[in-house]
Order: sequence, then C-alpha cells, then structure tokens
Amino acid sequence: MIPLLVVLLWQHTSLYMVIFLANLQRIPISVFEAAVIDGAKESTIIFKIVLPALKCCHLYNKCHSHQWKLEEL
Repeated sequence: MIPLLVVLLWQHTSLYMVIFLANLQRIPISVFEAAVIDGAKESTIIFKIVLPALKCCHLYNKCHSHQWKLEEL
C-alpha cells in the first residue's frame, strides 16, 4: 500500500512542480530587483509578488488534479 501511495504522489507532484517552476521563471527579475530597491522584505515579496503571479497556475493545477480524480472514479 505504501509503495503505491509513494508512486502516485510522485507521479502527480512532479507534474505540478514543473508547471510551478515554469511559471516562476516567467516572473521578470526586474520586478524582484525593484522590490528589493524599494526596501521590501522577503515575506512581502513572496506574498505580494510571487503568490499573485502564480494564482492562475495554482487554479490550473487545482482544476487538473480534480479532473484526474474524476477520471479515477
């Protein structure tokens, strides 16, 4: 049971991580540089720049995972 769980977890998590990584690379570095110059803390950069930029990616991953769950039924 546990090996099957590990395989399924790795199968689905790897796809989502690749999608998140691709979307993280789409955020221009100049945005981060501007935030640092303005004096933003790391937590502010994460919550005000990175997470809003990944909102559509998160929605896509959520819909895709629900689709897979419905196909398994």
